[in-house]
Amino acid sequence: MKVWLIRLSRLPVYLRSFISHTRRNGFAAAVVMAYQYVIWGFGHGYGGSFRRWFVRSGMDAEPAPAADVFATPSVLVVGPLDLPQCRKYRVVQKLELLHGQGIDCHMSHVDDQVRVYQLMQTATHLLLYRVASSPVVDGYLAEARRLGLVLAYDIDDPIFDAETYRENRNLETLSAAEREQLLDSAVMHLEVMRECQHQFVSTRGMAERVKALLGVEAAIWPNVVDAETAQLAEQHEDRLPAAREETVVAYMSGSRAHDRDFESVAPVLAEMLEQHATVVLMLVGYVEVPACLEPYGDRLRRIPFGNYHEYFAALARAQIVVVPLLIDRFNECKSAIRFYEAALLNIPVVASRVGQFSEVIEPGVNGFLAADADEWRTALATLFGDAPLRHRVGEAARATVSAQHTMAAIAPGVLPALAEMGVESKP
Repeated sequence: MKVWLIRLSRLPVYLRSFISHTRRNGFAAAVVMAYQYVIWGFGHGYGGSFRRWFVRSGMDAEPAPAADVFATPSVLVVGPLDLPQCRKYRVVQKLELLHGQGIDCHMSHVDDQVRVYQLMQTATHLLLYRVASSPVVDGYLAEARRLGLVLAYDIDDPIFDAETYRENRNLETLSAAEREQLLDSAVMHLEVMRECQHQFVSTRGMAERVKALLGVEAAIWPNVVDAETAQLAEQHEDRLPAAREETVVAYMSGSRAHDRDFESVAPVLAEMLEQHATVVLMLVGYVEVPACLEPYGDRLRRIPFGNYHEYFAALARAQIVVVPLLIDRFNECKSAIRFYEAALLNIPVVASRVGQFSEVIEPGVNGFLAADADEWRTALATLFGDAPLRHRVGEAARATVSAQHTMAAIAPGVLPALAEMGVESKP
């Protein structure tokens, strides 16, 4: 009776946790979490029930390391799968590459405790993507160590680096509570990273941040063009018109955390709309329209955030894609996926001179880079007035991506890092 009184007294805490979890991860994930907490011990979750069952059954002895038990490797990727672009580029693409090498692999949402514990029993490697420390994750780590799994961590933003994260001005658009929660979570990501023997990141900039904070080398597992993206590009290729009376400039945003980035180029875009009557600005995804663009509302096309097929269909309507990013340490870690996607549709990109964009774009050849307002004006004005140039640059961009940024192209660089941790196909 006393136990239930204690549990009831904590009901407001559970309710606040449920509401917070719903806002962060969606209602379905929150219901799964609530079910696990209620059924399996109010906070102890499935992990606590799982370990108690082992003890009661007399099966709590240390097993042999997983690599000694199973003849072939099996990789389990666990992470928050709620953001579609993160799920696609950092989880699904890993499974595509591993499957392509004949390596068994599976994925699970970090909150699906039942699935994670079940899959760990037959895995040899646990790869945690963008996971922060929590009682649930601590349980996964304990079980992984008990089973002798090799632990690896993957991350694509420097959210583990509080100092660099704090420099990200896009956080200013969030509420104070959200901002502090994100900054406080940096140390929680770092804690899990320190528990893992191997680190994977998306870009060279990310590898530098890991080296600076952890003192270890991180292997670069780049974001690339996968089978889904290549197929969508083929489907939309024939639908692209050769010429139009209007020039559609597209800005694609996958999250709320880019408003300051967009504001940095908005005044230049307003000038272009004023000077070129045929220019239309297409805003896709999460975008707050800055005041300087409001007078051009009849030439702003808003397309809400949708699934990847809808995103690609919108992208296919553009003649130019802009990728503005504030030039800071946080964005130095960014990968060039917006360039890849546009390139497959022969669409030229103007991007900020930061992160991986500076590595993959050769200005004037396969795209344009801009570090300030004048460079943005020059690049956009050049593209607006020269349709054949847009075509040549788009073709060159597609050739670059097809040759260097596909699954087949990056596999030779990734496979040695996988082999080093014992993940390789066996005859």
